[in-house]
Amino acid sequence: MISETFVPEHKSIIKIIQFSVFSDKLGPVSEYCYPKETSKEIQLNVAMKSISLMMGETVYQNGNYNDRLQSTGIIPFPDINMVGLSIFFLIKDENARGKAKASTISLLVEENDTDYLFNNMKSLKVILMEWARKFENNPNSEIIEELMDDFVSNILYYDITDPLINKYNKRYKFLFVGLDSVGKTAFLNVLKDKYSELMSLTPTKGVHRSERKIFDTILV
Repeated sequence: MISETFVPEHKSIIKIIQFSVFSDKLGPVSEYCYPKETSKEIQLNVAMKSISLMMGETVYQNGNYNDRLQSTGIIPFPDINMVGLSIFFLIKDENARGKAKASTISLLVEENDTDYLFNNMKSLKVILMEWARKFENNPNSEIIEELMDDFVSNILYYDITDPLINKYNKRYKFLFVGLDSVGKTAFLNVLKDKYSELMSLTPTKGVHRSERKIFDTILV
């Protein structure tokens, strides 16, 4: 089961994580989706679009299984106002047509966060490719759930805790300097009132001043 203690879900940019496969009988289907309450309609939409679009780039049904046959792409989902990064890969299956099942893992974010996928595509691709290899030997449904639970915990933890990629974690400190009584704090207060972006203002008080003479110039 996914640990709910270390990842504040509401802060994650990634909203939906889905593992989909192509069934010879049913076509594209969702084998696993996070969060669990994601509607069946959305799951089907993600499965059909991610597999059908990316499978069209690949030839594998000639029976020559290739475990290095992987591709990634960013796919829009305008019906649900989301954009996804999907990795296409094959799962070895002697009973499937071509002796392999077309599969995808998809990470969906809201349209407003599309930049997150483009800015972090290299890092996310490495993670997706690493996890895709864990499915190569056609795991059963129980193992699939365990693998995906583990993947979800890892990708959400990565998303939440890495300050280089997570916009919610970015904090900056600015040093605003100038002479006494020239309006530094007043200017910053205007910015705060207008934009509501400044977390706090800490005026400098009680500064100890001393003189230093450098190259015949006195500095205070």
